Amino acid sequence: MSDVNALAVARTCPLPSLPPTFRFRLDEGELAELDAVDDLILNVMMRSLITANEFDESAQALMLEFTLSAEINRDDFPQRHERRRHSSH
Repeated sequence: MSDVNALAVARTCPLPSLPPTFRFRLDEGELAELDAVDDLILNVMMRSLITANEFDESAQALMLEFTLSAEINRDDFPQRHERRRHSSH
């Protein structure tokens, strides 16, 4: 897991804008909760689906599930890391 969040990357290296009709957007608070690597994966998936003209409701649900999972994983990382550290001693 990197120490850089998606908001820092978005501010430093903004991606090309998505179409104005594209409804799936993350606000700054959500970007701050995402790891930069997770945001990169999310962007690659979204742009690939958009290019293939396959960004439908099920694809949007997939993006939301991935985002939620990434946020939960980021929140839970310190506790899992600490448990692993203690169990290896």
